[in-house]
Amino acid sequence: MARNTSRRTVVDSPRANARTIRTVSLSAQLKKMVRHPMVIGVTVLVCVFIAGVYALVATPKYEASATVLVNPLSTNPSSSSHSNVSINTEASVASSREVAEAAAKSLSSSHDDLVSELRQSIEVSAHSGTSIFDVKATASSAQDAAEYANAIAQAYLAVRSDALQDSVNTVAAGIEKQINALGKNGNDAARTALEERLAQVRITDTNAGRIITSAKVPQEPTNLGFIKCIFVGVISGLLLGAIIAWVLDSRARTVNYRDRAEDILGEEVFMIRDTQDIEDTRRAFRSIGVINGNFHKAHIAGAVLYSSVPRASDDFAATLRQAYADKGLTFVDSPASVLSQKKLSPSDTPNILVTDRGTELSEVLSAADVLGACVVVLTPETSVNDLEEFVNVAEHIADAHFLYVFLTS
Repeated sequence: MARNTSRRTVVDSPRANARTIRTVSLSAQLKKMVRHPMVIGVTVLVCVFIAGVYALVATPKYEASATVLVNPLSTNPSSSSHSNVSINTEASVASSREVAEAAAKSLSSSHDDLVSELRQSIEVSAHSGTSIFDVKATASSAQDAAEYANAIAQAYLAVRSDALQDSVNTVAAGIEKQINALGKNGNDAARTALEERLAQVRITDTNAGRIITSAKVPQEPTNLGFIKCIFVGVISGLLLGAIIAWVLDSRARTVNYRDRAEDILGEEVFMIRDTQDIEDTRRAFRSIGVINGNFHKAHIAGAVLYSSVPRASDDFAATLRQAYADKGLTFVDSPASVLSQKKLSPSDTPNILVTDRGTELSEVLSAADVLGACVVVLTPETSVNDLEEFVNVAEHIADAHFLYVFLTS
């Protein structure tokens, strides 16, 4: 008997096309994550717990900043010219051990340990193109942070002023030595010039600069508060949980979910629910043209029930008996009874071949070619490798309908 030419072929099979061109969509990747809400939920709880513990036990950190304006100083106390300020150099000076020691002395009588603490807690940053730099101090105490920043700023100005004063004193001493060398009978004009120069040197401005913004005691620590830590824990948990869920889903050895089966197959998989198994079965068969159990109108002589999961085919066969109890379906479990006939006429009593895991795949597909349809019964325990192997082989069967159903239990 001539078979109906409306059957799908390998050329136009959606299954074959899906296997040939497998696109990676964002929705498919998101599905992999949302299939594992428990994994994501547990990860979020763990991250929130860690964040909460950190918020409770972490030492608070306070930051305070002082801003210093550096005055340009004369390169030679006896000269009226002034040098431009190299703010990066001055920032380095403010970070030096000399300044830290001066600041420590102003803060504590026993300052040896404080010098190292100051140098570790202080950060000096220059404002490019200006004569200003900031002194930022970090400490576990808000009061200490403000005191450290102000002490460093004040110590820097004092060290710089002292250095200039030493330079003035040195130049003044040299001029005085020249005046003394002239003696009482020396050149009066030369003496007068040296004395005028000495007077100018002694009035040289040694003001190194000023603090334009003193550090204030901070009111809040820079650490994330408890609420913020919990928020970070939630976000981190969601991201980490999504990654773990994606990895677990991608490496899963069993199908577990209907939509994963659809991703593998590239076509629709019909859910057979416990509470509506009869209606779901009829709806699935309608997709291949079997209306109200009429296999003749679908131009098929029956169907092969195949599953790689033990007993799954038998379970679906029981549901199929109930769905079409009045249609006179003949259920057989031997492929030989079907394969002995080259072709079965759709007008004959529909044959349902129920295979088990031990049935050779070649026999299943040959029987499907004879009967005209193959129903692949999937469960959460269906092996991904088994399903992919079946699809790869089934692509070469041109003259048969393939129907995929997913049993929820």
